[in-house]
Amino acid sequence: MFRYWSLKWKFFSVFFVCVFLPILLFGTLIYQKANEAVQLQTVKSTEAALDKVAENLSSTMQSIEDITSYLIFSEDMRAYLQAGSSPDQINSLYPLEHRITGFAVFHLTSKPYLHSITVRSLLESRELHIGPSLQDTQKQKYEALAKKADGSPVWSESYSIQSYSYENVEHVVSLYRLIKDINNVNRRIGMATIRLNTKRLYQLVKTDALDGVGELFIVDTHGRIVLHPDENLIGTKNENSLVTEMADERTSAIRKQSTQQQLYITKQIPGIDWNVVARVDQAKVATGLSGVVNITQVMFIVTMALGILALIGFYYTTLRPIQLLTAQTKRVGAGDLSAKMPVRSNDEIGQMSQWFNHMTSQLRLLIDHKYVMEIKNREAELQLLQNQINPHFLYNTLDMIRWNARLENALGTSKLIEQLSKMFRISLSRGKTWISIKDELDYNGLYLTLQKKRLGRSFSYTIFYEHTAAQALVGKQSLQPLIENSIQHGFKLRKKPGHLYIRCFQEEGNLVIDVMDNGKGFEGEDFEKLKKSGYALKNLEERLQLAFKGHASLSLKKLEDGGAWVRIRHPFVTSEEKIEIFMKEEEANDS
Repeated sequence: MFRYWSLKWKFFSVFFVCVFLPILLFGTLIYQKANEAVQLQTVKSTEAALDKVAENLSSTMQSIEDITSYLIFSEDMRAYLQAGSSPDQINSLYPLEHRITGFAVFHLTSKPYLHSITVRSLLESRELHIGPSLQDTQKQKYEALAKKADGSPVWSESYSIQSYSYENVEHVVSLYRLIKDINNVNRRIGMATIRLNTKRLYQLVKTDALDGVGELFIVDTHGRIVLHPDENLIGTKNENSLVTEMADERTSAIRKQSTQQQLYITKQIPGIDWNVVARVDQAKVATGLSGVVNITQVMFIVTMALGILALIGFYYTTLRPIQLLTAQTKRVGAGDLSAKMPVRSNDEIGQMSQWFNHMTSQLRLLIDHKYVMEIKNREAELQLLQNQINPHFLYNTLDMIRWNARLENALGTSKLIEQLSKMFRISLSRGKTWISIKDELDYNGLYLTLQKKRLGRSFSYTIFYEHTAAQALVGKQSLQPLIENSIQHGFKLRKKPGHLYIRCFQEEGNLVIDVMDNGKGFEGEDFEKLKKSGYALKNLEERLQLAFKGHASLSLKKLEDGGAWVRIRHPFVTSEEKIEIFMKEEEANDS
């Protein structure tokens, strides 16, 4: 029967049952149980804090393992590890080292807890180290374990290293991983080592929930301390046997050491044989209850008085306007769009009334334009079908010309026609608006190859994308307007050879695409005005905003050596269904 009551009677009933009676009947019991409640709350908050710490640390360690996975599948890395000692192969190492170092420096700068990255070839006496120079005395031990793991990640204990750059001793935990040739999994070609600074790693995952009442630290399955606010304790075995026992169980648990009034809570960290441990001093928690006794007595009296006043005030300020809004909403549901709410205040109820009136006016406006929009959509669909005919005809014609060129032994001409034909195949994309970043880069790579053939040595280009970003979706032919601007305007009247650099990567849930050149740049021109006046830039930005609203951007970055650097950023999506869901969510937010 309760669900059929009006909102007014529901509120009176809930207030009487859930507020008035509990305060009247259980005031004394609340007073007696205050200490127990605070202690229990401390445990719960500590458990929640440990869950967050374990989640953060697991995510951090997984990201480090992902770096080694990228190194395993990187063509540059495999080429570097397998290069021989001939002069030609030695010369090819420099660009490889440059790209690998750039990848490593990117992670070292974006992840301050990273200490250094070392990659060593098992085929040649070659090693690439990025980071402070150091002496790692534990290297042989853990490399042997990594070889036994046969490609699986191996995490070390906390240990100290001698850093020559800063002339001091630092504590690190390291990830060792054997790199094998993905074309021959039995062939071991290298060893990757990533070291993490324990002090900075602890600062990343620590929580303030235990400030003043305890401490937080990380132990391995043998009870040895991995992370601790006191660096002198890192690498030592915890003296408390209870902590060692809980760590060895490799599970989450709560244990109380009553003789010392110490409460230990442990949480297993997913994906790694570590446990995060919180030590809570129950005596310190109890000292925080000095004012609870007096506050409880005062609150008992004050709450009763304020509760009655709140009941009266809430009814006149909230319930009555909501009842009126309900009546007006029923009128709209019945088709009467002339319903309006009187606006008597500027609070949330008043704002709700204003937006209700705005909604009804917008509904009337949308209904007036509904059929016009449907007709325009049908015309756009018909135009799209008609535009697909010419690309099909042109693609088939080019394919016929390519085979005629081969029969006439014009292989160079055949190759160029084949590349142009592939461009039209990708541009057709079965009428799709969104394609993968890999297909988009393949299309532009073919376009740039044809431009390279036309411009010769005066033009070169580089395309780079992260493996994890290959399946991300972008608007078809999003990059070509930027590429054409660089070739037609950026390199115009330039004496030095022009170079175009395109890179794509994933960052904080977004897909980032950079198009950079060494041309004349924008030379002080207002980029925002250029986007509004130029058709290509304006069209590209409108497509981004149509799909992602305020979550996408087209911006200009600064290059120290001159030239143009345009960046596209929008959410990382892998299916058109996700784009549609995203657009619907944005429409819901707008409404």
